[in-house]
Amino acid sequence: MSIVTKATPLTGKSWGYSNMMTSRALGEIAKLGGPRCCKRNSFTAAVEAAELVKEKLGIHMELPEKIICDFSGENMQCLKHLCPYNEMGTGRN
Repeated sequence: MSIVTKATPLTGKSWGYSNMMTSRALGEIAKLGGPRCCKRNSFTAAVEAAELVKEKLGIHMELPEKIICDFSGENMQCLKHLCPYNEMGTGRN
């Protein structure tokens, strides 16, 4: 968000949007709980970014109908069916 809006610590609205993006992404990541998962966090942040860009800038970013993670076999702490990005999960978007 900060790159797209050219935010700096001295800008007004764009600085606020950048902090809002961080807050939203972290809030959604926190709702999913742990243990840690870089892919789940990245997917969640990307979805939140697309939603905020649409809301605040009117730009529609294309996302898959359902994001499916192919890395669950590589993460011993994967939430499996409890993860919204697992193919057996309930889905996020």
